[in-house]
Amino acid sequence: MPSRHLLNKSMKNKMGRPRLAKTAKDVLIGARFGSEEAKQVHAAVKRENIGKSEWVRKTLLSAAGGNKV
Repeated sequence: MPSRHLLNKSMKNKMGRPRLAKTAKDVLIGARFGSEEAKQVHAAVKRENIGKSEWVRKTLLSAAGGNKV
């Protein structure tokens, strides 16, 4: 059995998810789509050649009258 000293020494390096940057987005807004709606969204994302999350964020902020952050 390892000594307490060795356990405490090895536990100093914490494991798990790294801390997020201050600029990280921290609010999640979800929506469900039917299969035809999802096909339309995927086609629009593909046309704009950007990531799905980025496309959804840009489109929703535009519809809400805001600017892309």
